[in-house]
Amino acid sequence: MRSLHAILLLMLMSSSSYSFSAIQTDWSGGAGVTGPVTEFGTAFAICTDIHFPEGLLSLGSCILQFPVEHLVCDYSEPGFSIAADIDEDGDLDVLHSDKYYISWMENVDGSGNVWSEQPVDSILWHPCVTQYVDINDDGDADLFGTLNSGGIIAWWESGGASGTWIRHLVDTSYTNVTGACAADVDGDGDIDILGASNNQSNISWWENTDGSGLSMVQHTIDDNYIAWTVNSGDMDGDGDIDVVSASYFQNSICWWENSDTSPGLFITSHDVGFTANNENSYCIDMDSDGDVDLVGGGYYEAYVSWWENTDGIGTSWTEHNVSDSFNPNSNSVSASDIDGDGDIDILGSSDVHKKVTWWENLNTTGDLWSEHIIEGFINGPTRPCVADINGDELSDVLATAAWDEEILWWEIFDYAAEGFLESSIFDTGSLGAWEEFSSTGELPDETLIGFQFRSSQDCFNMGAWSDTVYSPDTSLAGILADSTRYLQYKAILRTSNSAISPELFDVAFSYSQVGIEESSSSEVTTWSLHATENPSYGFISVTVSVPEAGFAELFLYDISGRLVTSTSQELPSGTHSVNYYGLAEGVYFCTVHAGDFSATERVVVLE
Repeated sequence: MRSLHAILLLMLMSSSSYSFSAIQTDWSGGAGVTGPVTEFGTAFAICTDIHFPEGLLSLGSCILQFPVEHLVCDYSEPGFSIAADIDEDGDLDVLHSDKYYISWMENVDGSGNVWSEQPVDSILWHPCVTQYVDINDDGDADLFGTLNSGGIIAWWESGGASGTWIRHLVDTSYTNVTGACAADVDGDGDIDILGASNNQSNISWWENTDGSGLSMVQHTIDDNYIAWTVNSGDMDGDGDIDVVSASYFQNSICWWENSDTSPGLFITSHDVGFTANNENSYCIDMDSDGDVDLVGGGYYEAYVSWWENTDGIGTSWTEHNVSDSFNPNSNSVSASDIDGDGDIDILGSSDVHKKVTWWENLNTTGDLWSEHIIEGFINGPTRPCVADINGDELSDVLATAAWDEEILWWEIFDYAAEGFLESSIFDTGSLGAWEEFSSTGELPDETLIGFQFRSSQDCFNMGAWSDTVYSPDTSLAGILADSTRYLQYKAILRTSNSAISPELFDVAFSYSQVGIEESSSSEVTTWSLHATENPSYGFISVTVSVPEAGFAELFLYDISGRLVTSTSQELPSGTHSVNYYGLAEGVYFCTVHAGDFSATERVVVLE
């Protein structure tokens, strides 16, 4: 039986009604919008274990309360590690270095449980692997890195699964290299090299003049900046690569603008702002607004922040704090969509706190964060990175424990067998009758999509959810009470196979709103309100006489003074009929307000 508190279908004697629809086809705006809203848009209220990076819904991943640790190898004084498919067999291997060697670990079984070491080079004094990128443009990725103490920048031509790696020197006198990266600086289609030296107070780039990486010419960007890191990004949105650096010694992040007329010429520098002890300058669009923002943190000053590129051209910045109790290592802060929900999260390590941690971005704007500790006691964690090591299409984390002499990776997610999403509360604007619900999606075997609904006259008290409906098309009659103004739905996705997920493309609701129409065209000289039957049985019928066109409001109250329903409308002159159906037995008061006119009729309803 329909709820007597919510069921009041406002109808005309003429039975004229108007059909409307509420549709949602895109959820990419993310959670946090409870409503009421007058259209669903792209946002919703809350979700758990739901994935929506392309606007459609699918099952996401569960955050493991206790990440599962796996050993890649024990290694004497390991340095940095990066994940890449070295042997091109479809899984990720691990490139790494120690005090004297560079090697790569073959992911033998593709699941990250069996590893086999393969040599790259033997080279003295702390080589640092930095990137895996195609420097000589031969279609195979190469290894790029530095020797921090030896002042050497070099790259290793790919040896593939079993071939010999060939070392090529870029520079042998760039002492105390604190940062390096590869990018097409001059926009000519090949890969150049960027480097930073705090010993020389210098930032430079090396031009790949012949495109093969065998002829590199150094160009100075700034010789008066004690750089700790160097990165690249289009900071001003003009289509070319700019250069970004953080200085631990100068407490700053700066970027240098690439000339539009002379690519590779850097004349103008821009301050991002004062950032105490900053050793990080990771470039990424944190708030999904189309421009490049910055992520970083302080080593002795405990903080992780991101700086919003507020004007989109890199001349105005706003700092947003992520954590004020974390001291990140140099170059250890990075950002990516770790949990696969369509927004950017942050990953970092701290040898001060002996932690590897990631911060979950709880909304697309980067204003609300939740910290998740991957490892709470690790000696010398170094530059963690996100990679799918076990091939399950979920993010894992790879890091080096320098003082424990281990290279490790952690599973931090599992597949969700069930997830749900609650929509924003939809406001129809007035009362009406709910008609049909429909949805479209993809349902592989072993998957289900169910829906629950609720409607109310009070958006702050939506009441209980309905039973779960699994049909993609269903009548809302008997599920939702008519004459309720607010609607909310819950989508429930399930799978019994962790390798597959249902996908929801869209949902749609149809509903009618019955307007007040003229039922008599006879001449009317005064405003009036009359009950046509009193007492009546299960309904109230009233007529409103309107002498001239005007705006009228009708309210129906029960004996306790509770507002049962209301409607308002511009009425033409004439006599109009309004029926209220589905009423419980009792005494009601129908009131009309129109300009200076006000009247109330007391009506008794019998069952």
